[in-house]
Order: sequence, then C-alpha cells, then structure tokens
Amino acid sequence: MFRNAPEWPGQVEYRGAEAVVRFLQEEVVNVIELGEVELGHLEVIGDEIVIRMVARTRGAESQVDIGMIPVFHVAHMRDGRVSRVRAYLDEGQAIEAARAGIG
Repeated sequence: MFRNAPEWPGQVEYRGAEAVVRFLQEEVVNVIELGEVELGHLEVIGDEIVIRMVARTRGAESQVDIGMIPVFHVAHMRDGRVSRVRAYLDEGQAIEAARAGIG
C-alpha cells in the first residue's frame, strides 16, 4: 500500500506495485518531472523506517527547475517485508507518523 503526500491533491491509497506505478506515471509525471534522487538518512522507529531523500524536480509543462526538494517516505515493515509506504514533504509529519505507527 502506498499513500501519497498530504499536500498532493486527492488523498488515495494505492494497493499493489502496478497501482503505484500507474499513479506515478499518470499523475506525478503529468505535474512534475523527477530527476536525480539522492538517498539521505534512514531512521528506524519501531516497525517503521523513515527514509530521507532529496529529488530534483521540474514543472512538467513549464520545464521550470524547482530544484532539489526534500521527500520523506515512511515504510512499515511486516514479516521482513515492506507492507506500507506513505510519502511526506514535511519531515516532522513523517517522524510523527512513524512514532504513531501510522507511517
């Protein structure tokens, strides 16, 4: 299961890899182009992993370079596998979600 960032219009849960890929191709790519992604720090909080990264973004239509923006994923581990990923643009929200076990 993947849930997009709270700032993204229309909060939706995507279940399964195919649904996540479809969301990324049909929605994200139409708004922003993602370029290089740099993995930062990983922090384990209980069964949650907060993944800090920065991604180069550009307006899909305008081609305006937005620059390197921070993105935070909170991955929930169950039975040694990732069972849920939620995206955040705010580090505090990501950490709070991980601590609450709702990441």
